[in-house]
Amino acid sequence: MKGLPILLFRAPVALSLLLWTAACEPDLRRTDEGTLAWRADAPGDEGPAVYFSTGAHTPGRLVATVAARGLERVGGFALRLRFDPGKWRFVEFRPASAWTRRPRSAAVARGDLVLLGIGVPAVTGGEDFPGSPVGTLVFELPEPAAAASLEFETKKSAVIDVHGAAIPGVSFHGGRLEAP
Repeated sequence: MKGLPILLFRAPVALSLLLWTAACEPDLRRTDEGTLAWRADAPGDEGPAVYFSTGAHTPGRLVATVAARGLERVGGFALRLRFDPGKWRFVEFRPASAWTRRPRSAAVARGDLVLLGIGVPAVTGGEDFPGSPVGTLVFELPEPAAAASLEFETKKSAVIDVHGAAIPGVSFHGGRLEAP
């Protein structure tokens, strides 16, 4: 019974400290509205396209999702993305959960390019992309972050069908971090 008053005193203090700490933590889902915001170039209404569907800039980080639409029986993607390595540092690429089969992927930064390959074996029949995510790119940004773009190298990027041939007529649309 002696410890009960101390316990009753400590519980509200501990709860108050916990709530105060949680309130002080940065909300990583929030876009850093004071400086820069992610903007994706929307693809036109017609034809197959690879594009950035979403993106979020938080202090020190940019997360951008690559999506594709109008594509059937895709064996894989061979993408080259140009970025400014003086402003951003490539961290990783994560395949999207939208793939029905587990894809194999590899991504690496070389100079001002992110070289990215992702796909499934041809014997699987490929994947369809009616407007679904391919995967997510993550970049570290110094603070304060600087405006810069992330563009597809269209002549060196391709969507590959299950027979290993490039699918013709695919457009590629990048994005950028800019002042809102």
